[in-house]
Amino acid sequence: MQRIEDLDEIGQTSFYCSILNSTYQFDMAEVRPVVGGLLSPDLLEECRSLLYIRFNNNVGSMLQLKHVAHFQALGMLARALYELTVDIQLLDVEPRAAILMRAYLDVEKLKACRSSVAFSKKQGTPPSTIQEAYIQNNETRIEALAAQLWPSQQLSRLSHWTGENLPTRVKRLSVEMQGMYAYSYKQMSWTVHSGLQGSYGLSKETFPRLCSQAYQLANDVYERTLTTMIQSLQLYRADPKISEKLQLARYLPFTDTPEEELAVRRDLGL
Repeated sequence: MQRIEDLDEIGQTSFYCSILNSTYQFDMAEVRPVVGGLLSPDLLEECRSLLYIRFNNNVGSMLQLKHVAHFQALGMLARALYELTVDIQLLDVEPRAAILMRAYLDVEKLKACRSSVAFSKKQGTPPSTIQEAYIQNNETRIEALAAQLWPSQQLSRLSHWTGENLPTRVKRLSVEMQGMYAYSYKQMSWTVHSGLQGSYGLSKETFPRLCSQAYQLANDVYERTLTTMIQSLQLYRADPKISEKLQLARYLPFTDTPEEELAVRRDLGL
């Protein structure tokens, strides 16, 4: 069996990437087709499915980045996956989640149109007639809805459908999700925001380690997102062993021989 601690920095990066790829192959075979075939989902199911599809697409993009030079992009994608997982889990924590999420989409559209039109007028250039029409036809409705859903928030300052910042949202979730935020997500902010890169002045071994950190975070939240989807879609009804198959996908990269794979399958009851 593979031992991660026996591998060098590049080897560890490749190994964590192989776990992500194995989980992705499971996802594309067992979960994504079901989500794509949902008929007449309610609003909560629609929100969860759309968040999951964004997650799935980002994993696909992440798997295309195969060089250590992509450490910044990998960090950005890993953070995006974490944020999507937070949203997916909040759907089961916040009672009005689906309504808030759908309404916030219109709020963001209105704010984007207002910003664009205001800037055009300030510069003395013709604003977009499409955006002006959106404001004229929708702002009264959206403002009234926002005042009802987020009564203590100014529309211009509303930055998430919960009305909360990310640290506050994370505190509503499990200790494991809070740990990922403290140990991984925050450290990756150096790869996303402007300013000096957090690895400035460090050795070349730092960069594959940053890649490994991104893959590790992606793997951790991927398992949680797929577990949520399996439960919400009740996929275990059609396949009682589907959760064990997810675990198998994560363990397969550790095996070196067919015999080791058979042993893992046997341990999982597959």
